[in-house]
Amino acid sequence: MLTHLLSSRYTSSCPPLIVLSDSLLQPGLSLLDQLLLSSSSSTQTIYLCIDQPPSLSIPPGFDQARLQSIDLTVDKDFPFASTSTCHPHSQVDLSSQGAQEKVEGMLEEAVANAKVRGGAVQVVIDGINSLGDQLGVNGVWRLVKKGLKAIEGLPSEF
Repeated sequence: MLTHLLSSRYTSSCPPLIVLSDSLLQPGLSLLDQLLLSSSSSTQTIYLCIDQPPSLSIPPGFDQARLQSIDLTVDKDFPFASTSTCHPHSQVDLSSQGAQEKVEGMLEEAVANAKVRGGAVQVVIDGINSLGDQLGVNGVWRLVKKGLKAIEGLPSEF
């Protein structure tokens, strides 16, 4: 049923922003898989992962060439986490000084790089609840606004 709903909703374009509260809970990971796999082959995806490393949450078969991951995994000792991934990723310690600004800058840079490649751009934030625990509600809101501005070219006063 989920596959049918998603395929009928997003056939020709992708949503510019996908926010999952927690991919560790069902059906979060299934939803993420379906959204990523059903996106157009020209869609560039920026994936901010907080709950689990990209090596565990990106679905098999997803074209790694159109993926930029920003690894914000809170638990760096995540069980079964692979130490290597087959796609570019960056790691940020959210508890470090200046982490908010660093993540915002990385997101803006990733969106700019994706736009250069052409096609649609989507940002996936996986684990908004965990991100809120680390950055607070205002920090999450700032990050979401920066992502939307970068994707859509919204005015700075948004």
